[in-house]
Amino acid sequence: MDTSSQLKSLSNEAMLFAEVINTSTADNCDLLNACELFSNYLEHQLNEFSQLNSSNTDTLKQTDKLAFQLNKLCQLIKPVPINNHHKKPWKLQLSNYVKEAETLKNIIN
Repeated sequence: MDTSSQLKSLSNEAMLFAEVINTSTADNCDLLNACELFSNYLEHQLNEFSQLNSSNTDTLKQTDKLAFQLNKLCQLIKPVPINNHHKKPWKLQLSNYVKEAETLKNIIN
């Protein structure tokens, strides 16, 4: 699978995860764990992508946009401890993830 296809596949996974977030509550411990796992997975995949393409100066602008957007999504779902003090920022981060996943969808289409 070429780099562009890999990023599109990863993008589809990120958009599906946005649906999971939309149907969950922010204070759900399972969601927190899922966010941490998916964030780690995205980060790992993006690091691999970066290493593979660090020597390729002909990288397409679309793949750069996809990688940038996926990195932004990865950062948004890095969990923060759930307690009363952090509930609001965490909910906002999850909401922003869903919004940014829509941006990702527009980049792909």
